[in-house]
Amino acid sequence: MSDRNLWRRSEAFETVDADYFDAGTYVRLQQVLMREVAERSVVIETLPSSNVRISHYQTFGEHHALRWMRVPAFMQEGDPEIMVSIGSDDPGIFAGDLNGEFYQLLTGAPNSALRVIRV
Repeated sequence: MSDRNLWRRSEAFETVDADYFDAGTYVRLQQVLMREVAERSVVIETLPSSNVRISHYQTFGEHHALRWMRVPAFMQEGDPEIMVSIGSDDPGIFAGDLNGEFYQLLTGAPNSALRVIRV
């Protein structure tokens, strides 16, 4: 049996005003979540090509995985270490593989990234 009201609510967009937070507050909130992820030993999977092509990122150099992977130029003071898995999303659409994902991501990172990334 389906609940039409539940379906309609799931399709609705909710707007949340968050203008009252400044950039520093957002970073601290992200770090609280990152610590929780680290404490629970959760591995975060990210799909760089997919994220750049269908999200707000314009380039791979803006991708959040560079911060998560602790690339010095992208880390924020106080960022905990978390486990990250780079994935390849739908090769039939994005025409990529894991090697390509790493190459694309690292093109946006400074050379120092190669010293900190563990494969």
